[in-house]
Amino acid sequence: TFHGALLDAELLAQVYVELTGGRQIGLELATTVTETTIIEFRRSPAKKREFRAPRPHDASEEELARHREFLTTIASPLWDT
Repeated sequence: TFHGALLDAELLAQVYVELTGGRQIGLELATTVTETTIIEFRRSPAKKREFRAPRPHDASEEELARHREFLTTIASPLWDT
């Protein structure tokens, strides 16, 4: 018999199988099983997003200088080993 984490893992595995198309494909909580089950998946139409021009992401000279200054305050940084 399972107990503790093994029981939890077994239960989660069973739930995963059920939710990914095991005996019941959807989350409808069907109470009866028919010979042929037809499930209609409704997809919402993809939303068109307005185009946005890319924003600059380069650091300014001031930001780079402040970053270099900050790096000098770190004692024994990993990248120096």
